[in-house]
Amino acid sequence: MIKTVFNSYRGAYADLPSKIWLLSAIMLINRAGTMVLVFFVLYLTNVFGYSDQTAGGIISISALGGIAGALFGGWFADRFGSVRAQLIFLTLTAIQFLFLMRADSLVGVTAMLVVLMFFNEAVRPGLNACCLEYSQPENQKRSMGLLRLAVNLGMAVGPVMGGFLAEYDAWDWMFLIDAASCFAASILLFVVFGLGKSPRRDFGSDDCIGGREQVQSGRLDNDEAEKSQTYLSPWHDPRMLRFGAVFMLTLIVFIQFGTTLIKYLEEVYGFSESQIGLIESLNPILIVAFEMVLIKRVEKFSTVKVIAFGSLLICLGFGLLPFGSSAAFCLLAVTVWTFGEMLSFPLATAYVAELSNDRNRARYQGFITVIWSMAIVVGPFLGLTLYGIDKNLPWYAALVIGAISFPMIWNLERRIAKSVPAKKIADVPQA
Repeated sequence: MIKTVFNSYRGAYADLPSKIWLLSAIMLINRAGTMVLVFFVLYLTNVFGYSDQTAGGIISISALGGIAGALFGGWFADRFGSVRAQLIFLTLTAIQFLFLMRADSLVGVTAMLVVLMFFNEAVRPGLNACCLEYSQPENQKRSMGLLRLAVNLGMAVGPVMGGFLAEYDAWDWMFLIDAASCFAASILLFVVFGLGKSPRRDFGSDDCIGGREQVQSGRLDNDEAEKSQTYLSPWHDPRMLRFGAVFMLTLIVFIQFGTTLIKYLEEVYGFSESQIGLIESLNPILIVAFEMVLIKRVEKFSTVKVIAFGSLLICLGFGLLPFGSSAAFCLLAVTVWTFGEMLSFPLATAYVAELSNDRNRARYQGFITVIWSMAIVVGPFLGLTLYGIDKNLPWYAALVIGAISFPMIWNLERRIAKSVPAKKIADVPQA
């Protein structure tokens, strides 16, 4: 029995490249300092005295900066390199935390948070693209899983420390630690990766042709263009647009994790800030313990069907909250949606990678980051508005969203099953 468990874990981590391990270690250090954004709703309501609706509005407005950052970060990483993008935007994120720490008005806090979210989200497309570039097709899902594991291991530390600091009103220390972790990650990235180019491609002019251009040139009809996966931009790719639209429903539910949920646990379950930090730390602890083995187990199944099932578990986990009141029941709900997260999020990133190629990988990863940011625009405001009407209403809505999104994601495969790998101009039949 013990040997079987050991072999399962060993198989999950086998054959992962050394650069993936180093990149994951750097992100672990970076995320161990993450605490400001986790408790920012409480910062706005407890320190500045803003209402729940105002706090939700500020978070939603700031997500517009995240959308712009994801779009720009994806283009920048494809044009100049994924490592260079991370170095620049991590450094700018660190500096911006210091500016946000000194903001003392509604307009100032909102503006500084918008800029922070721009830089913070601009990091993600380059990070994901870098992980994919240094991995191989056969281990991309597990490479992304290892990166997520490192991020969540760091997140198991950051919120716990942040909860205790928030309880003692040591907010400045939270900003300083967040800034220091970003600076440290930037320095370590430079030491490990330097400023070299990707091992998988050169940078410069794009050498792939979009499906729209091929349709216009007469090389492909509309159906062939969709199947050939030759879209330079994800915004021209109907598969990405369909997937993004339905997956955002799940993200709107999940995004309550850092906003509405914290208010609910404080006011309905009666937990203190430190208790909330400890309960939320169960999420990354479970991810560290089980995600890699779980991904290894589901690799043989349909990617979109696993994503659909994971999305259902996320909605179910949040939907359980009104039906209990104890810490044990809350931990059960966290466990349910965490397993849903483990099944859906890393596979969603890998699925997006399957639709992209070497020339547009970061832009496609930027697209999924944009979907996240759009969920942040809608999610906190919607969740806190429903919370203002009835504290249980957001969680009932989560159950409804789960019932809607599950069949929509499950049936995506009907339209994508015949897709083939991306082509470059040289591979496209000439007219």
